This record gives sequence, structure tokens and C-alpha cells, in this order.
Amino acid sequence: MVSSLFHVATQFYCSHAQKYLTHGWSALSYPGDSGPLVGLTLLLGLGVVATLLMIDAAFSPFGTTLVYTAATSRIVYGMALNNHLPKLFLKVNRHKIPYVTLYANFLVGIFSFLPFPGWQKLVAFLSSASILSYSIGPICLLAMRKLQPNTHRPFKLSGSLVCSHLAFYFCNLMLYWCGFSILWKLDVALLIGLLISFAYHRKSFILHNYSLYWLYSICFHCFWFRTLDLLAELVSLNFQ
Repeated sequence: MVSSLFHVATQFYCSHAQKYLTHGWSALSYPGDSGPLVGLTLLLGLGVVATLLMIDAAFSPFGTTLVYTAATSRIVYGMALNNHLPKLFLKVNRHKIPYVTLYANFLVGIFSFLPFPGWQKLVAFLSSASILSYSIGPICLLAMRKLQPNTHRPFKLSGSLVCSHLAFYFCNLMLYWCGFSILWKLDVALLIGLLISFAYHRKSFILHNYSLYWLYSICFHCFWFRTLDLLAELVSLNFQ
């Protein structure tokens, strides 16, 4: 509702302020357009509303930050519990909080700023990583249905085959829309994670003969991501 009101107000205002429409609506530019809502309120003379929006933009991410901080620390703790990471990450303090994972996530977050020139590039990369994590869900659903068909399920999704294929398809579309400039960075991040995992589990690969299984998995993922990269790169070249 708020966005609709701002959009209508902007059209009315800009119909009189032709200097902002010199190159048409597709290239609309105005002071403060890096923060669209704040810029629009300033154009409309609503200084108080713009101030409130800036205060809200400064404080509202704290709640999300706390949730992600707690969630990621527990995810890393769970990975260590399942022998996917060193036992060092299982250490907890007297409040039963995995403090080592908190420090590790903090360092990873700090170093994540290095390869990105600005906030928008970082958000685009994180969005693509989130989409990739969502695409694993439908694959896991079908795998669990096949490998453990008799497991008790309080809720069983009907039409899981169709829903999983559609979900995976739409996740791939969103990854494709991210563009090649984002996808190749995601490929590098996945490669680093794969190398770390392989280095940690190298003894298990040799003792339990996981090499063939991992070879199939790596070949599938290489084909999957490389196909997305090629499609995104071809589209970007055609539109240049």
C-alpha cells in the first residue's frame, strides 16, 4: 500500500518536473534515488517522513541480524556435530552458546566484504546464495521419499514430485536472472567450500570408498552450474 501510494505520487509529481524525465521513465533519476523511498519523500517535501524512514532503515536490520547470527552459529554447530566440520566448533560457554562458531561466522562475514565493491553487490551475492540453498530443498524431499519411504511423517506433501520439479525449476530461473557477474562469484564460493570439505574428509574418502559417489555428485553440480553460467553469459553478451 505504501509503495503504491509513493508510486502514484511520484507519477503525479514527475509529470510536472520534466527535468527528472529527460531520458524517459526507464532512466528516471532524482536526488537520493539510491534510497528510493527516502528520495521520493524528499521530492514530495515530506522531510519528517524521510527522517523516520532513515531511522527505521538504521535500526530495523538489527532484529534480522540477531536471528541470522543465532541461526548460522547453530548450523555450524550442527555440521560439527554430524562430523562435517572439526570438533573445535562444538565448544560452548557456560550459557550453552557455541561461541567458537560465533567468532568464525564473524570472521567470515568480515572477509565477505573484501571481494565486493559495495553493499548492492554483496546483497546480490547473498540473495543468489539463499536461492541456491532453497533449490536443495526439493532435491532432498524426493531423495528422502525414495530412500526412507516408510519413515513416519506428521505432514506429507501431496504431489511432491510435481511440486519439487516446479520449485527446482523456479529456483534455477531466479539463479539465471541473477546474471553471470553474480553466478561466477557463487561458483568460486562453492569451489572453496568443496575444497575445504574434501580436505577435511580425505581420509574418509579413502577408507570408505566414497570417491565414486563424490565423482558423480561433482560432475552433476559442475554440469548444473556451468549450464547456468553459459546461459547467463550468453544473455549478457546479447544485451551489451
